[in-house]
Amino acid sequence: MKKKVLGLLVGIVMVVSMIGCGGGDTAESKETSGTEAVESKDDAETDSAESAGDGELKKAEDIVVCFSNKGQNAWLEQQSIGVKEACKDLGLPDPTVVYADSQENAESQVQAIEDFMSLDADVIIIDPISSDVVKQALQNAKDEGVVVIDVDSVGGLNDVTNCSIGLDEYTASYEGAEKFCQDYLEKGDGVIIIAGNQGDTNGENRLKGMTEACEANGMEVLGTQYTDWTAAKTTAAMEDFITSKGDDIKGVLVPSDDMGLGAITALEQAGMIDNVKIMGYGGFQVALDAIAEGKMSMTVGMHPYDCGYQAVENAVNILTKGEEPKEHFIDVGTDLITTENYKDFKGF
Repeated sequence: MKKKVLGLLVGIVMVVSMIGCGGGDTAESKETSGTEAVESKDDAETDSAESAGDGELKKAEDIVVCFSNKGQNAWLEQQSIGVKEACKDLGLPDPTVVYADSQENAESQVQAIEDFMSLDADVIIIDPISSDVVKQALQNAKDEGVVVIDVDSVGGLNDVTNCSIGLDEYTASYEGAEKFCQDYLEKGDGVIIIAGNQGDTNGENRLKGMTEACEANGMEVLGTQYTDWTAAKTTAAMEDFITSKGDDIKGVLVPSDDMGLGAITALEQAGMIDNVKIMGYGGFQVALDAIAEGKMSMTVGMHPYDCGYQAVENAVNILTKGEEPKEHFIDVGTDLITTENYKDFKGF
């Protein structure tokens, strides 16, 4: 049985936010960011049932869902919305959602997991900054009977999670880069590949997929630079590459559409935007706009809302029916959004 919290948790402050759901009644959820404090459940509250991990099933209305999101941007927020709307649709209480204050602060997610345990969480969903950093905290939660599901993070937490929901980042990146090379570049062209955070599982898989696809399709990789998932650092990195490589640059591949905007800024300032093709990643509205304006050639469209929604669906099946997913990894898939089909998609 998970321990009851006795007082005020130091570290996160809960605020209530309303998320609109298709024009009807809105669903409330408790969100936190950075160093905030949450008030505990009333000690007089009774447990309706043990968790499925303790051998008994639960009712949907008694399931406590907590989500640790690794940051805040349009893409990550879609995951949170998916979690919230799934809880509403399936009759669960409003989830607790905590945002890491920085994607460079993996330790903040360890604190979030510990706080979730004090809230008697039945389900912990996490998009991890670093699988290695949070692994033991998640194992501790699972040992207490908590259902643990990771989203948008393939492979690093398989032995401590009930399932993993996301996409095969390597394959999606490879297929996207392959199409980019074949449709927008010529064999022998020089390309720059921008990367996210060094050591980040998703970022490394995207970098590997892009690099290997470019090399397999006869491109010359002129340089690679980690820019910590930020547009500003991507702009700075591209300015350096423009200085050193100049007109040899024919293509730029980035692992996030936000970072694509950073590359566009540098190329526009250098007067090179019309001569360099750019591939983004994510499916942000800003990428679709850039494709429409002729500043970006394509992006790999992802489905973050489905990651969050399906995480809750699978947790409910485990806790109310005792049904574990048939496969540990659940792939939500991607779309290749190009100059030919971008009008068929809606970004976020």
